[in-house]
Amino acid sequence: MPGSAPATPRFHRLLVLMTAALLCALRLLPYLAKEESCPGGDEFLGFPYSTEDSLQYADFIVQAQQGRFFFSDRFSLEPEEPRLVILPLYLLGRLGGLLGLPVSATWLCFHALSILAFFPLLFWFLRFFFAEPRARLRAFFFLVFAGGLDGWVALLHGALPAVWQEQLRQDLWPVLGWTPYMTSYNPLNLAGWCGLLLLFRIYLAAEQRPPLLLAAGLGLPLLYLWHAYDATVAAGAMLGAALAPLLCRLDARDTGRRLLRCLWLAPGLALTAIIHAWQLGDPLFQKLVAQSNSHLFVSPLSWLLGFGALLPLAAYGARRLAEDTPASRLLFGWLSAAGALSFLPVYEGRHFLYFVSLPLYILAYPALHPLRARLWPNARRWLLFAAAALLFGNSFVRVTLYDLRRLDARACVSPDELAAAAALARLPPGGVLAARETGNWLPHRAGQRVALGHWFMTLQLFGKREAFSRLLSPGTPPAERDEILRAFGARYLFYGPRERALGPPPETAAVPLEPIFARGPVRIFQIHDMSAPAR
Repeated sequence: MPGSAPATPRFHRLLVLMTAALLCALRLLPYLAKEESCPGGDEFLGFPYSTEDSLQYADFIVQAQQGRFFFSDRFSLEPEEPRLVILPLYLLGRLGGLLGLPVSATWLCFHALSILAFFPLLFWFLRFFFAEPRARLRAFFFLVFAGGLDGWVALLHGALPAVWQEQLRQDLWPVLGWTPYMTSYNPLNLAGWCGLLLLFRIYLAAEQRPPLLLAAGLGLPLLYLWHAYDATVAAGAMLGAALAPLLCRLDARDTGRRLLRCLWLAPGLALTAIIHAWQLGDPLFQKLVAQSNSHLFVSPLSWLLGFGALLPLAAYGARRLAEDTPASRLLFGWLSAAGALSFLPVYEGRHFLYFVSLPLYILAYPALHPLRARLWPNARRWLLFAAAALLFGNSFVRVTLYDLRRLDARACVSPDELAAAAALARLPPGGVLAARETGNWLPHRAGQRVALGHWFMTLQLFGKREAFSRLLSPGTPPAERDEILRAFGARYLFYGPRERALGPPPETAAVPLEPIFARGPVRIFQIHDMSAPAR
C-alpha cells in the first residue's frame, strides 16, 4: 500500500520532470513549425492538432471570455437551450480574457501546462501499483514510450490493394497509437485524465476509510462537468472493482460486501445522472447525443494493431488481477469498463480506447522480465534490441514525425476570409451558411452560428454537406436552390475559396441573394426569403 512504499529518490523525480519537459517540447514543436507553413500568405489559426475539434474548443473559449457558463452550439442552426458545460474550457476562457491572451495563445499555454501536470501525476499514481522506486520509474517510461503496431499499418497502408485500403480505413480508422504520448495531442484529454487519476486516488484511500467513497462519488458530477468521458469510465471502474472478487476469484461473499460499500457512491451517481438528464432537456443536445450513439464503433482489429505486442504481455500479467488488493480490483474495474465502453454505442465508443491504454500497460509491464527469462534466457543483444525497438520506438517515433509533417488545411485561413469574418461579427445574428471547412473556424472569429461545421456539434452533418454541395453545383435548378436555402434557414451566405471549389455563386429563382461584403475572392450575401417572416 502507498503508506509502506519506500521514498522516491530525488533523482527519479528529476528524470520524470525532464521527461515531461521533453514531451512538452516535442508536442509544442508543431505550433512553431506550422506557423510558417500556410501557403500564399494565409494565417495559421494556431491549432495544429485535431484542427476540427480544436476550433470547436476555440469557440467555447471565446464564449467563456464573453461570460457564458453554458456553451451554445454555434455549429448548428437548430433551436437550442444551451446547457453544455466544459469546466476546463470555461476556466481557460475566463483566465485568458483576464490576461488579454488571444485564443490560440491560451490554448498553447493550456497544452503545455496539461503535459507538465499529467506526466508527473502519472508517475505519482503508479506508486499504488509499483511500490519499489526503480520498478515504478521503469514502469513510467514503459507507459510513456511503449506502443502497438499502428506505425507499421501506416507504413504499409499505401502498398496494399485499393480494396484492402478501404477496408482498413473503415475498420481501423481509430488506430492512432493508444499511448499516453499519443493522447497528449489533446490537452483536454490530459486534463480529464488528471481528474480521473485524482478521483481514483480518493477511491483507493477509501479502502481504509469507507466514508471517503462518498467523496469519490461526489467527485463524479464534478468530473462529468470537467470531461464527461472520464466520469463515465470512473463510475464504471469503481463499480467494476466491486465485482472483481466474484469475476476474478469466484468470491461472491466479498463481492456482496463491496457492492454494499458502493452505496456510498449513490449520491454522486444520482447527481451526475440528474445533471445529464437536465442537459438532455436541450432539444439540440439530446439529438446530438442520440446521433453520437449511432456510428463509429470500434473494430476488434483496432485492438490487435493499436496495442500489438502489449496484448500478450497484458494477458500474461493478468494473473495480477486475482490478487486481493485495492489496486488490483481497481485495475480490473478500470480495464473492464473502458474496454466494454469502447465496443458499446455510447458517446462515440472509439473514444474510450484512450482509457484502455493505462490499465493495459500497467498489467503488461511486470510481464516483461519473466517472459524474457523464460523465452529468451540466452537471447542475443541484437534480438532484444529489435524487440525493444518494435515495442517502444514504433508509435512514439511515428506520432512525432506525423505531427511535424502533417498540416490540416483548415488550420490556414486567408486574410480576405478573416476580413469577412470580422464583417460578419458586426452584423446582426442570423446564422451563416458556408462550407463545412469554413464553418469549422468561423464561429470563434465571427461570433455567428453556422449551418454546418463540426462532426459532432452539427446535427446531420453529412446530409447538410451534401445539400450545400448541391446548392453550389452548376447543374442544380434555381427552384431547387431556393428550397435548399429555405431548409437551412440561414441569414447569410459566406462565399470564399472553399465554397468556390464547389461551384459559382448560386443563381436563385425566388430567394434573392444581396451582396453585402466583397474583398478579393470572398463574398457575403444576405439571404432574403420572401416567403418567410422578417427576421
